[in-house]
Parts: sequence; C-alpha cells; structure tokens
Amino acid sequence: MTDKKPIDGRSDILSNELIKEISDRKHAQNLLSVFVKYAPGAIALFDREMKFLVVSDRWYRDYDLSEGDITGSSYYDVFSGATDKHKWESYHQRALKGEKLRNEEDRLIKEDGNVIWLKWEMLPWFDKFGVIGGVIMSTEVITHKKKLEDDYRKSRQLLEMAIETGQIGFWHWIEQNNRLEWNDQMFRLFEFDESDFTGDGETFFDIIHPDDEARVRGLLNRAIAERGQYHTEYRVICKSGVKKFKEHGKVFLDDGLLRMTGICQEIPELNLP
Repeated sequence: MTDKKPIDGRSDILSNELIKEISDRKHAQNLLSVFVKYAPGAIALFDREMKFLVVSDRWYRDYDLSEGDITGSSYYDVFSGATDKHKWESYHQRALKGEKLRNEEDRLIKEDGNVIWLKWEMLPWFDKFGVIGGVIMSTEVITHKKKLEDDYRKSRQLLEMAIETGQIGFWHWIEQNNRLEWNDQMFRLFEFDESDFTGDGETFFDIIHPDDEARVRGLLNRAIAERGQYHTEYRVICKSGVKKFKEHGKVFLDDGLLRMTGICQEIPELNLP
C-alpha cells in the first residue's frame, strides 16, 4: 500500500486538528444538549430561523407539548395558535440583532384565549466566529402566582367595599417604630383631620376618652405580650361629641416584625357611660 503524501508536509497535521476540532465541537454540543434537556427550568435553543435546536424537558411540561419531539420545528409552528405571536416575533428579531431581553411579567395568549403568564429571558448565542447563530430562551410560568396576586387584589377590593359600605374602619400598627396607619373610614369615624395625623401610635390615646384609656391600653398590651387577639369597647372624643366604638384586633409576626391589625365600628347603643 502506498502512503498518501502530505501536501506541503502539513496534511496529516491539519487533518488531525480538523478531526479534533470536529470531535470537540460534537462533544460540547452533546454536553449542551444534556445540560439543556435536564435543566430545572424551561430552556430552548433556537437557530436564526427560530427553529428548536435543543429543548429542555421542563419546556415540554410547561407548554403541554407531549405529542412528540419539536426539535427542528419552528417556534411559530409550535405556537401557531398564539394570538399575540407578532409581539413574540418582535422580541426574537431584537435578540437576533444582538439585544439581551428580559421581562418579569408577560403574557402568552393561547388560541383558546387562555393566558400563560411568564417571566422570561432571551439572548443571542454566537458561533466560534463571533456570528450570532440564534437565540437561547429561558422561561418560568408564573400563571399560578399571578392568579394568587389577582385574587388577593380582588379580595382586598371587595373587603374595602365591604368596609366602606358597613362604615367599618381599618387600622394597622407596627411595633418597631410605633407606626399607626388608618384607612379613610377611620378618619371619618373619629372626625379626625388627616393632615393632622402624624402616624404615631399614641395618636389613638390622644383622642380616646380618659376614663377608657387605661383599660384599652391594658388590653392592647396583653394582646401584644401574648401574641393574641383583643376585643374592646371605648369612647372617643370627636368634634361633634363623644362617640362609642367596638373594636377587634389581632397581633401577628411578619418577617420578624410584630404587627397588629384591627377593625373599628361605631355602635351608638353600646352600654357605656
């Protein structure tokens, strides 16, 4: 057998280097594929045409893509039913031009009208020549968190409506700085000018009837010491005269801070002097 003659005495070296480079690139690609596939988050690697190159298992789960392998498919085919696809296309084009993008709260609207709320990050990836080869995208579905926030907001709005309708005052106190907060109804009930309110916890005891102060203060201090609740009745000296109130409060710890929240309602028929 005749040995192949090297060209310029360098063919064997170049061939070995080329084979090693191809092997190294293949190994790196395999490692990347494994990393992305088993990543705890939803990650997808796209080429310049936004075709899936590598997809994590979490991506399949988050977007209910259990029908089959989407590698090689276009993002726009996989999410063809999304009614806001033009918005996402603009994001992709910006990333393909070299921009790094992120959004803490965004929507993907499905064909059936259901909304997936996302926290996402998108950035370009580069080949060995420094040329943008495509986009890598990481997403986190926050739909459940968003729903909880919306439910809390709606519940708070309903509570505020109930408080306003029922002529109920709402207050909040923080032990750390003896800070007292009142809602608008508290100012109306006590006939107190909001511009004169400093937020100091002693403000309440400045307007409470002197004959009720010691008893109410004692109940509050006991509730704070026992991290419990308190219920009381008292009189307040208002501009129009003395009014009678019933109050309920509860002490709780929030991030290590002692707080108390309560409600107050005027009850003229209370059995107080």
